[in-house]
Amino acid sequence: MQGSESDAEADNFYALLNLEPTATPEQIKRSYRKLALRFHPDKNPSTGEMFQKISSAYATLSNPQRRQIYDRFGEQGVQMMEQAEAHGVPAWLLNPVAQSSLLLVLLVTVLLLLVVLPIITCMRVDGGLSWPWPAVLTPIWLANALLLTATIAGGAQEHSEGGGGRCGGRCGRLSAPSATHVNLLLLFTCEVLVALKIDSPDTVAFSFSVALSPLTALLVLRVARALVALGPAAAGCGAGEETEPAQGKAAARSALGGLLLWRGLLLAAVVLLGARLDEAPGVAWWGVLMPAWGLMALVFVQSAALFASTRETAQQEERMARRTLALGSVLVGLLASSSLLLLSLRLASVPISAAHILTPYFVVLGLVACCGVLACLVGAAAAAAEEGAPASRGVRMDPADSAGHDGASGRSAGSGEADTAGGDSTGERADGEVGGSVVGRGGSEA
Repeated sequence: MQGSESDAEADNFYALLNLEPTATPEQIKRSYRKLALRFHPDKNPSTGEMFQKISSAYATLSNPQRRQIYDRFGEQGVQMMEQAEAHGVPAWLLNPVAQSSLLLVLLVTVLLLLVVLPIITCMRVDGGLSWPWPAVLTPIWLANALLLTATIAGGAQEHSEGGGGRCGGRCGRLSAPSATHVNLLLLFTCEVLVALKIDSPDTVAFSFSVALSPLTALLVLRVARALVALGPAAAGCGAGEETEPAQGKAAARSALGGLLLWRGLLLAAVVLLGARLDEAPGVAWWGVLMPAWGLMALVFVQSAALFASTRETAQQEERMARRTLALGSVLVGLLASSSLLLLSLRLASVPISAAHILTPYFVVLGLVACCGVLACLVGAAAAAAEEGAPASRGVRMDPADSAGHDGASGRSAGSGEADTAGGDSTGERADGEVGGSVVGRGGSEA
């Protein structure tokens, strides 16, 4: 254990420069100059490696931002920072203050979307709030702005990484970000049109079907992309058809069927909803809700299939993960079905408030919040236990500790000569390992 501790100390930037972690920039510069003159290869050719370590330590500690990263994450954090800068990632993202601020913004956005938005929506629907609908949907505008900013930043990063080739590295890199941008823009347009139509249904010229048309186009595009991607596999053109043709075709057809059912039911629900809100003849609310009930049935069927697939899994961990996911899907499906049932009754002129309809949602949200808090508490307790364990193990297992205590008691009894001899021997060992700069430190530590 003493060897590992000495290696860790040798790799510590502060120890290399004979400094404390609270050293000032002037102290860092002064210590580096002294050690650089002492270990410069021109003066002592055998200390070139030591000089490189000292120079690397000074390059990190003399930079305030790199020093902050090193104090928080160590040398690996500095290496990650250099790699991030090489790939075009802003260096401020590795700043602890920036990370805390970004995390706070994300938490506030999630809180607004999951808690504040449902509450004010219920109050607006039940007549307890007179805000205009664009103001009620403010959390959605904020979330859209964050998503659009993140996708634009990701596309700019991939664009900056491209290099070489006839297209300058742009070929095949902008397709995915562009598709994401199109999806977000379609959703944003649909949300704006629907908010304007709901807020002023008589003064706005376009219909609800027109307001929902961007979402309809998005679903149609996603269905078409899924057909293009999974069509060859379902037709038997995949690479795995030579070895296991039956299993490959069955898996591809199952995935394609499930995807088409999901997208088709969502598309039908959106089209029927627009027709019902426009008071189209022959469209009732029970017909609008039929695709929603089909989605709930599909959730239960897929959960049952996932639970049944655990019998074919040999690994215990994967089996438990699949069962947990299947049971969680069933629970969410039951709660969503209860909300859908309450919504059906409200649309059938049964006096049920919007808050009662969203009660299962708040139940799920409360359970997730409790589980998250419990997981954080368990993680904090485990981290505290791990931090205290190495110190206790070192006191119990390291035989040098007991010898150190005996030596300390002997020195208090008057054996100063033995202490001096031990310090000399320690200094000689350190001098043989890392050079003359460590001799003084070894003597002082002894």
